[in-house]
Amino acid sequence: MRATVFGAGNIGRGLVGAVLADSGYELTYIDVNSDLVSTLNERRSFTLETDETRRSFVIDRAIDARDDEAAAAAVAEADLVATAVGAPILAVVAPAIAAGLLSRQTKDVNVIACENVHPNSTALRDYVIQTAGADAAAGVGFPNVVVDRIVPGDPGSLELFAESSFEFVVAKQHWVGKIPESTAIVFTDQLEAYKLRKLWLVNGLHVLTAWLGLDRGHLFIHDAIGDEKVLELLTSASRAASTALTAKTDEFDPADLASYADRSIRRFTSARLA
Repeated sequence: MRATVFGAGNIGRGLVGAVLADSGYELTYIDVNSDLVSTLNERRSFTLETDETRRSFVIDRAIDARDDEAAAAAVAEADLVATAVGAPILAVVAPAIAAGLLSRQTKDVNVIACENVHPNSTALRDYVIQTAGADAAAGVGFPNVVVDRIVPGDPGSLELFAESSFEFVVAKQHWVGKIPESTAIVFTDQLEAYKLRKLWLVNGLHVLTAWLGLDRGHLFIHDAIGDEKVLELLTSASRAASTALTAKTDEFDPADLASYADRSIRRFTSARLA
């Protein structure tokens, strides 16, 4: 199986590429950073370190995003197309994706936009149709996704550091063809529940930590978590959010939500993420 990924930065490699490689996909990257493209082509791999592991991931090749013909050709031969470029850039990459889909060589193709805009893949599908008409998206899966991982540092470096925790959830009902046998990707019919869980028990707790930390004079998230008063308020908020989610969705039980919230808070203690 082949995956073409638009965006070879921190998330494109540290989350999307790592998960897809572990799911059996050969990786092709398309990026606007010509120096990074050249380096990736020379090395044909990148390294990802967490607090638990250090691994190298092999890639097939990298393509300069300004080479429209090569980018479209990489889409045409892919089983999966993914983006990790930032929501405002979806309209920019849509023409190359549309051109590739119109000449696709595989029967079942899925396109996922790993961006913090919802519905994310649906938004990309709309751009593709606006660019090239409905034929470009006909028969193609555009399942929405929820992704989560903090990958700090220089996006141009081949040596990446990421937190161990991550989430990669795909709307199963909008996937076309066979679902990959993967322990890393979660396929679900209840994507909205996963989205709310992330927004409330990751993003929500993260911003609350930041607000409380700034109010009490802290500079970094891990400093704020070390403040007993901040941690007390944050823990209380996580319990309230978990209770509300339990009432709103039947996808998760209270014990699982409490564990998820506690894991989120532990994530914020890492000084390496800064």
